[in-house]
Amino acid sequence: PEGLAFDQDNRILYYSDTNNHIIRKVNLTENPRRVFTIAGRNRTGSFFGENNSNASLALLNFPKNLFFSSIQNSLYFFDSLNYRIRKININYLNNNNTISTFMGNGTNGNSNGFDELGDGGLAINATTSSNIHSFAE
Repeated sequence: PEGLAFDQDNRILYYSDTNNHIIRKVNLTENPRRVFTIAGRNRTGSFFGENNSNASLALLNFPKNLFFSSIQNSLYFFDSLNYRIRKININYLNNNNTISTFMGNGTNGNSNGFDELGDGGLAINATTSSNIHSFAE
């Protein structure tokens, strides 16, 4: 895994199963603990998963660097070789999670993570680099 994040109550651990191209979760309050895939299909692919589509059907490409937003009840991560920051809206009631692109147009940018194509423009139009290493709260 190349990323871990906890929900607002520290009950759910999310992690990026990077080389399997999926995002998973573990409910830490269950005994025994079980692992569930919440996004991705265990195979690589170029971008798939239009805005607000079913997260379990998305094709991810080396996901990493997770961040959980308790305000939005969403999990953000870097879909590194699709060159996008993605957002999963977490639905605790029925596990019908949706995925959308938060930032990035799928084009590899320069080595510092962003280039002039994203400076001052819409986040969705920005280029990103596979060198983004972490998110901070």
